[in-house]
Amino acid sequence: MFSIKTAIKTDNKNIKRFYKQQHYSACFMGYDTTYIAVDNYANHIIASAIVSYSSSENTQGLLHALVVAKEHRNKTIASNLITEIISTHTSVICFANESLQPFYHKFGFELVIADNSFITQTNLIRYNAYKKQQKTLAIFIYNPA
Repeated sequence: MFSIKTAIKTDNKNIKRFYKQQHYSACFMGYDTTYIAVDNYANHIIASAIVSYSSSENTQGLLHALVVAKEHRNKTIASNLITEIISTHTSVICFANESLQPFYHKFGFELVIADNSFITQTNLIRYNAYKKQQKTLAIFIYNPA
């Protein structure tokens, strides 16, 4: 069993340790909300995701650093994290491999093209930088309005 919760400041050390153990370099961008899945028996983080905003006025969150510990994959943990995130944030984008389209689509995310009509300039610059490293990177947006 696991539970999903919004991290608080005292969780930061454990979150950073979790990402390090997963060999993932997560960064906090300023206006962040981190969601964690906690193993109810061992009381440690087994998954995490971050939603960041480039400024306090920005209304589009960037979902990133969605990581599930290898031994806990295929247990609906990522799905539960996504469900929690979209219940809290009204507009979210993420950059992910094109092959993940069916996963994101079931939560209402749509695959979009990389231009300013869908994402902020800051996120577009970030996407273009990441795309140079991962050729199959795509943009998914959740915006139910």
